[in-house]
Amino acid sequence: MPTKKVLAMKDEIDNDPEAIGYGGKTAVQILALLNDVVRDAPADTGLMLNYCVLNRSRTNNGTDTVPLPLLGRLEAVASAGIGVDIFGTTVAANEVDMEMKTWANAFLILFTSTTAVTIDFNNSEVSLGFDALGPGRGVVWKAPDIAALKAFSAGKQSRMSALRLGKARLGEVEEALALP
Repeated sequence: MPTKKVLAMKDEIDNDPEAIGYGGKTAVQILALLNDVVRDAPADTGLMLNYCVLNRSRTNNGTDTVPLPLLGRLEAVASAGIGVDIFGTTVAANEVDMEMKTWANAFLILFTSTTAVTIDFNNSEVSLGFDALGPGRGVVWKAPDIAALKAFSAGKQSRMSALRLGKARLGEVEEALALP
């Protein structure tokens, strides 16, 4: 039984309401069209928060092999003790330090603010937070996550984000295409 996400993707691909041009494309090409962050959209924290709930990450080091939602990873880092490798990565650089805790808390405050309309993720100061929790350490953000959040704050989004479906995966596109 296909998931609601796959059924929604099937409907999107078949009906193409935004005239994106899925017809005649391969699954890989459709995946790119669904995930490319190029469409104009109002920047809003709801979209950013939705991304952090629906998208998952892991380092694939040590016992950190199960993908967890980005928002949960932020919460885990924010509440962890100093010097703890909370995801069991066995990588010394992933042990929580004060900088990581501070940025994790800052991101959580930004995402849960009831007054913030958008967050400028392209700001050089905010980039420090991406560095503290990002690709070099891999604890929360990976490069595609940072690129997506920066695009959201610049008023861009993917078709999948517009549909509030999270990121499309190749297997999901293939499943949607195989449905009658």
